[in-house]
Amino acid sequence: MTSHRLAGRARAVFMSSAAITSAVIALPTHAGIVPGFEITLDLDDAGPVAIAASSTDIGGGLWNFAGNWSSATSEVSFDINVSDDPGRPDTGAFLGSNFTIQNQSLETQTYRLLVTLDLAGPAAQGNYAGSAGFGLTGTDGLLSTLPGSPLWEAFVDGASVDALFPAPTSLSFAGDGSASTSDDLSPGPLALAANDIAIAVQFSLSPGDTMIVTGAFGVIPTPTGLLVLCGPALAGGRRRRRD
Repeated sequence: MTSHRLAGRARAVFMSSAAITSAVIALPTHAGIVPGFEITLDLDDAGPVAIAASSTDIGGGLWNFAGNWSSATSEVSFDINVSDDPGRPDTGAFLGSNFTIQNQSLETQTYRLLVTLDLAGPAAQGNYAGSAGFGLTGTDGLLSTLPGSPLWEAFVDGASVDALFPAPTSLSFAGDGSASTSDDLSPGPLALAANDIAIAVQFSLSPGDTMIVTGAFGVIPTPTGLLVLCGPALAGGRRRRRD
């Protein structure tokens, strides 16, 4: 793991008072049963905004969801692969986190993204695993956690399971440049996942800069699947790419 001004390793549990609850309807583009998928954005604590997502069946029980949202001050895009089947032998049910966030304003802004995937059925006596990476580019860049909250957090059935990069964590550089950090969850047992899994990311971002978030979280039926889930291919993208 590489990091800049990375402080603290204790895991944190959060649920912001600006909880994001709005839903987005995924638009089916191919035959098949489209998994329930929701993504919302809260910009500067102004309230949640639903981001429309297009869905593509990419085969093998996997789906891709992609979309874009923009305003006068920000742009958010995502390209996420998912599986809603907890019994899938190689990966179980998983939810990628592959976002690009651009602060196009002259001021620091705060971002809260919540992505939720409905499960096709309950997962009992499984394991969970996950990973997250943050890459900052621009000029005089600064990414910071929000007070009392981690950069990245995983949820099962609405309850926090684990988190990465607890507050206070920051990435920064002077002049034109970039900074990045990444980490994996320590895999752990999960008694039951009945309804859904979710990933939340939240942070403040300096003006004119871009943040790329990658990673995945999932509920996996076998220990061998834990290694598979931490690979970058599951985060998102319908084509091979470099992050």
